[in-house]
Amino acid sequence: MNHSNIATSAANQAAMDIRLVVVDETRFYSAEIQQKAGRVYQTYAYDASRGYHECDIRPSFELHPLNTTPLNYSDDRQERDALHELLFDANTHAQPRMWYCHDVRRIPSTHSKDYQIVALDDDDSYDVQFERVLDHLRGNVQLELPDNVY
Repeated sequence: MNHSNIATSAANQAAMDIRLVVVDETRFYSAEIQQKAGRVYQTYAYDASRGYHECDIRPSFELHPLNTTPLNYSDDRQERDALHELLFDANTHAQPRMWYCHDVRRIPSTHSKDYQIVALDDDDSYDVQFERVLDHLRGNVQLELPDNVY
């Protein structure tokens, strides 16, 4: 996405402040998925050092989807696999979401995690380095459900 960055220019930025949030997004899924999953949680990653103006004077963070976690798991492997396939199909075209910085900062600590400060190098662009971080997080799940779910 092409945004007007208000936090810092990429040329001046020395590090990414990677944070994670998990959000109950059950309402966005079909009745079939809601019935099978109970609740559906989506985990997002964002760089807290970069805010954007997106058709508004208030800055927003760009939240990137990482993983989707259903609350209910069946003991039956076929039912679990079928649910994961439904979720995968529903999320095939998942795109980053813009959320007001103020709203993201208000997400309770039970639903968020400071992940890591990642130093930037001069060899690759910010976007390439950020995508590497996202790939790592997708393969190494750090946050799936809020602390207070169980």
